Amino acid sequence: MKLITLFILFISVPVTAQNLIKNPSFETTKTCVEEASTFNKNVRNWSIPSLGTTDLFNACSTNGETGIPINFNGYQEAKSGDNYAGIFFYAPKDYREYIQGSFKNPLKKGKAYTISFYINLADKSNFALEKISFMLTQKMIIFPYWTPIMPNKIKNQLTDSFSMNDIVNSNTFDDKNNWTLISKQIIAKGGENYITIGNFKNNVDTKLKKVLGAKKRDICYYYIDMVSVSQNNQTINIDDTNESEIITKNNIELNKKVAFQNINFEFNSFNLSEIAKKEITIIYDYLSANKNTKVAILGHTDALGNDSYNKILSEKRAKSVVTYLIKSGIDKNRIQSFGFGNSQPLSTNKTDEGRQINRRVEFEIQRLVDK
Repeated sequence: MKLITLFILFISVPVTAQNLIKNPSFETTKTCVEEASTFNKNVRNWSIPSLGTTDLFNACSTNGETGIPINFNGYQEAKSGDNYAGIFFYAPKDYREYIQGSFKNPLKKGKAYTISFYINLADKSNFALEKISFMLTQKMIIFPYWTPIMPNKIKNQLTDSFSMNDIVNSNTFDDKNNWTLISKQIIAKGGENYITIGNFKNNVDTKLKKVLGAKKRDICYYYIDMVSVSQNNQTINIDDTNESEIITKNNIELNKKVAFQNINFEFNSFNLSEIAKKEITIIYDYLSANKNTKVAILGHTDALGNDSYNKILSEKRAKSVVTYLIKSGIDKNRIQSFGFGNSQPLSTNKTDEGRQINRRVEFEIQRLVDK
């Protein structure tokens, strides 16, 4: 009998809590699956948001390809019932697979929820991940490619309720024998209806660990079972300006550089989105409530283009934030802005996603010094 490895972040899953996920263990299907790549055709209340071909495994299969416990990627009993899903989290040429589940009811704003599911690294995987991610959205995501789903590529489908969440294990999720329960507590922004599970990074930016696997199988493939979204007995009071995942008025620290979560520019642009303006309002609220502080706004670019042009562009990006703060009512003498061009990258400049991360604005709040 296999043991269960438990890896939980923040809070354990309440046994009696109602699971908001429809068909959490993929037991309700149209038919017994006898071939790979048929998850999307058979599993009720779940979908595939991209062109990836996620797999469904079931105990009723007789051909050894999609069976339980033996299938084309290894050996594993189901954690619950007779079915589980199988997903490529990493594969050559940036190939990705995902599963997208729906909730019985939208998440309630300010309420705490625990997201959890079981994973098991397939025997034929040569790699394991240190981070498993999930995306919460109001609308069903549709991404007509087989490459990684990145937020900047689907931004026209995202609303203010969108959030990206990571469950991290510094030792990587590399157990091939036992099911591992992973979990994270989140505070709902309100209106979330869907969860998408997978790896939203490209191969260059995915952190991997080499593990013993099949020869020439440079993949990271996980089995998934028992997905749960349950409400906790906790409510956080938040207002409309506190919808950033990272920045709130209560966790701003003095003398610390912080990148705005929602201010990432299109190539060659310094225009602010409506979501970006909401996030800047959080800084406005803090400065308004703390008259003895000032803020530095720091602009950055990716490495495309020449250095002198990027320096000017980064200054424009910083000044776009400064202008919004001044128009909102902050004294211009309490604001400084700087442009660093491409000299301080946070990520690689060799990929679209890395360059998107580097096109950013940071802020640092400091105390005013009496003269």
